[in-house]
Amino acid sequence: MALMRIAAAWFALAIVAHAQNGEFENLRAEAERHRALATTDRQKAVVIEQRIPSAVERVTRLTAEKTRLDARFKLKAGSERSSEVFIAALARYRRQRAAIEKRELPALYEDLGHWQSGLAEVIDRQWELETSLAELDESERTKAMREVLLALRERANAMEQAERALTQLEGRALEAAKALDELTSLVLGRSYWLRTDPPLGLTTLQRAASETRSSWTTLRRVSWGGGARAVLVLAALIGLVGLLAWRLTRHRKRWAYRGTPFWQGLQRTVVSLLFAVAAPVALWVGSSALGPLGFAPEWTQAAKTALELAALVVAVRAIAWRIFRRKGVAVGEWGMDEAAARQLLRAVQIGTMAAFLFLVPAETLREPPLLLSQVPRLLFTLYLIGVGIAVISLLPRRGAIIRAWTGGAGPFHRIWFVVGPALMAGVVGIAAMHMMGYRLGARMLLQNTLATVALVLVLAGLHAALVRLVDHLAGRVRRRALEEAAGRAAAREQSAEVVHQLTRVVVAAVLLVAFLWFAGVWGLDDALRSAANGVHLASFSGGVVITLWDVGKALLWIFGGHFFVSNLSAAYSYLVMPLTGKDDAGGRFVFIALARYLILIVSYTAAVLALHFSFASVGWAFAAASVGIGFGLQEIVANFISGIIILLERPIRIGDIITVGTTGGTVDKITIRATHVVNWDRQMIVVPNKQFITEEVTNWTRNDHVMRRKITVGVKYGSDIEKVFRALRETVDAHPAVVKVPESRIWFESFGDSSLNFEIWFFADISAGREAQSELRAAIDARFRADGIEIPFPQRDLHVRTVDQEILDQRKPARDEEAPGAERGE
Repeated sequence: MALMRIAAAWFALAIVAHAQNGEFENLRAEAERHRALATTDRQKAVVIEQRIPSAVERVTRLTAEKTRLDARFKLKAGSERSSEVFIAALARYRRQRAAIEKRELPALYEDLGHWQSGLAEVIDRQWELETSLAELDESERTKAMREVLLALRERANAMEQAERALTQLEGRALEAAKALDELTSLVLGRSYWLRTDPPLGLTTLQRAASETRSSWTTLRRVSWGGGARAVLVLAALIGLVGLLAWRLTRHRKRWAYRGTPFWQGLQRTVVSLLFAVAAPVALWVGSSALGPLGFAPEWTQAAKTALELAALVVAVRAIAWRIFRRKGVAVGEWGMDEAAARQLLRAVQIGTMAAFLFLVPAETLREPPLLLSQVPRLLFTLYLIGVGIAVISLLPRRGAIIRAWTGGAGPFHRIWFVVGPALMAGVVGIAAMHMMGYRLGARMLLQNTLATVALVLVLAGLHAALVRLVDHLAGRVRRRALEEAAGRAAAREQSAEVVHQLTRVVVAAVLLVAFLWFAGVWGLDDALRSAANGVHLASFSGGVVITLWDVGKALLWIFGGHFFVSNLSAAYSYLVMPLTGKDDAGGRFVFIALARYLILIVSYTAAVLALHFSFASVGWAFAAASVGIGFGLQEIVANFISGIIILLERPIRIGDIITVGTTGGTVDKITIRATHVVNWDRQMIVVPNKQFITEEVTNWTRNDHVMRRKITVGVKYGSDIEKVFRALRETVDAHPAVVKVPESRIWFESFGDSSLNFEIWFFADISAGREAQSELRAAIDARFRADGIEIPFPQRDLHVRTVDQEILDQRKPARDEEAPGAERGE
């Protein structure tokens, strides 16, 4: 037996030794793996560091290029070649900026996140090993764990090296993006005043005549065999599309638009736009199919340009006609003034006619093989004149457009006699710039002007559509709120407030889009960013500089957060309530309260981050402050946490009738710290939220507003019990405030000293309970009187056993005088 025990012990020790050897091997293998990974990470860090000089060189090159461009602009280079160089540079800067924004920075952020997550895993493993080593003695296992720890530290150093290199690359990429923004602003801001052509005069006309004769000679030598076939196919395609559109138009009156008036109007608008773009799409498809159709290769680019421009012009004209005609969607669906729509349609027709006659030929003649310069210049000048006439026709103060826009009154309408002529002068100035040789500036101003006009028209239509959508949704919300019999005035008031909030959101969104679009079209975004970044307001250690642009972003975050908070009722009515199917006052409050705190926390955090505030740098301050918060502000923190619990669990809601401790009343408001209760004396009691969590709370209306009331009544002895029961039952059931379910109960309670006592239990709304009790008592008294049932009053019998003789002697003469016949001597 002893030998067996020794063998078992030896076998157990062998297993333990084997397990320890296996653990040692695993730890040493882990150490070798981390050493190998540290070597690999160090090599990757070196590769990343090798990219830093090229990134620095790029920033230096862009800075030097800005200096050279600025000097070249100052030389007033007026050749056409110089303008083309500037245009090419502008396109190149925009491509490089987009590459940094869309490819380079996301890749850097991804790599940086990868290294940071890996470094976090290594640090966690280090902490685990250091904690284990603190509890072990010197042994082989301890040595193996220390080897792993040293390998982990070596790997962490390599990963930190790579992280630092990536952070430097990120900074250089942001500097390059900033330099590209400055270069773009420089080219855009100064290209307007580059003279690329001589002033328009007799010499220009002579050169245009010479170009016309040479072009005619070139056209006579062209073989149009394949081109004729392509033109025929294209004409057949356009004719087929036109025939299809015509047939659909004939049958469109038979279509049945379904839904509410809003959705019917939306369907008509979409159908009108689809009909409008049918022919332009055919032209665009035809321009893409010129090569396969056998068109002359040397003329393909010119024909493609002509067809694409023609498609754009046709699209603008067709869309304008469908929208602004007499029975179009602008008048019929958007409620636009008919005279204003007619004036706008006439201006669009003038502009598109000028584009057909002058712009399309001008841009076509610039393409190979003709490559003309003076004839397109003359045609483009005529196009500018036509567009100027179209725009000027919209600006008269007495015109329908301005009257509809300004309402025919107000300060803006009064100052239009200055604004209108100034805009007219600007339109004429664009044509004058082109005639004087500033072709690049005139083209850019024309594009920006037309884009601004398109912006106004698109946003006006979008605003009208959104307002109609708000009215449609408001009608649905209003109908749902008015389905309840009670609270109609409050429902109407709440619906009006929601409509006001949502309209305000729509106006703010339209204005924001208008500002961003306008700033992007005119290049104001880059100019504002560069100017604001140049104003340094404060600087801190570590190279952190706060600029005016940072302060503007912070203020924008704060303003946006408060703006959204002030319109949360609309968000609940239009986003949450359709999902729940009912307008719950408690749910509305919870949604608004939680959303308010969440939005404000996010907005203020974003504002602080916009000011380059680092939470890590003040982490020690928060750690120290937490001690003070734990002791000095523990009640506030407890109330804060209790408020969050109340908002989430909702044991009480606004309008509930509650009793907490010695306080009873109606819940008027729930904040994150305290709850406001209006007691029966109409006094406002502020109850800390902690009491609702730690104390017993009675919520009288949590389930429903029906509450049990009790009335006690007594009748004299000898009354008919059945008659009493019948009278009480009929009286209680006849009262309108008493609910049928739960059913009222009547009890023969007890034999009293002077009466037979009955107890009545009835159920009524909590708001009418006291009145119902009073009215029922009065009704019971009247019914008892009618039925001859008597309600007794208390009676007492007095039994005198002993009286002092002195008192009897004093009372004897009085009794003798009061005796009958005393005066007669009887």
